[in-house]
Amino acid sequence: MTIYFLGGGNMAEAIAGGLVKQGGYHVHIANRGAEKRERLARELGVQVSEKLPGLSADNVLVLAVKPQDMQAACAGLQTNGALVLSVAAGLSIDTLSRWLGGTRRIVRVMPNTPSKVGLGVSGLFAADGAGEADKRLAQNVMAAVGETVWLENEAQMHAITGITGSGPAYVFYL
Repeated sequence: MTIYFLGGGNMAEAIAGGLVKQGGYHVHIANRGAEKRERLARELGVQVSEKLPGLSADNVLVLAVKPQDMQAACAGLQTNGALVLSVAAGLSIDTLSRWLGGTRRIVRVMPNTPSKVGLGVSGLFAADGAGEADKRLAQNVMAAVGETVWLENEAQMHAITGITGSGPAYVFYL
């Protein structure tokens, strides 16, 4: 199975690095910047490209683009049934589904900064189109960087986002 990342920023790097360390997955990162791609390939030993190759239903696509850039990044993207994990804060499943041609095989994920060292906690919420096998797969992917917590409803993502985005910064500030 291949896990594709759209975007190679800090969180994508953390998750991809955890997956490489865990083993058992083929990891591919699509990122616009050539210098970043070269560094990711060298340091993580993953396959990289400027654009995503064709996806299939057996793949996982991790959307790791900044929320303000997500709509443009998704333009023309064909998931072809791949399970989509989104780490983009504030973008609802309905919004992502609309930008991805109507797919509902989506799991929103909100990891926190300690994920970079494998000690993170990630909140997850699955769309109605994601089955039990999809949920297990999403949980296994995120277990590569720490613990996981399933949320009862999508509105709870707001609280998780506030905690994961602000909590560590507040502690460091003190």
